[in-house]
Amino acid sequence: RKVMPFCITNVLVALLVSYLDETHVFDLSFSDKGHTFLSIMVSYLIVTRTHVAHSRYMENRRYLSDVMKACRELIQHAVTFTRYETGREAKAWRADLARRTCSLLRT
Repeated sequence: RKVMPFCITNVLVALLVSYLDETHVFDLSFSDKGHTFLSIMVSYLIVTRTHVAHSRYMENRRYLSDVMKACRELIQHAVTFTRYETGREAKAWRADLARRTCSLLRT
């Protein structure tokens, strides 16, 4: 509701400028050098933003890799330290530890 008056005003101003330009009464056109300068600025900002996002992605990927390595080592150590325990409870404990460790990686 509040935007419509601005839209109508914008259209009326654009029609007025177009009419004045076509009838050669008054030239209100601008040089395109400003757009060229702004396009260079926008492209620089896009490249910089993409680089920052890629750097964050790679950093977090490295952290996730470290966490996965630590979880794998935890499971391997648990299996190694309890390798002589061959009972049903020990096997269930190792399986439960592996399952819980893997579920921690998902969150």
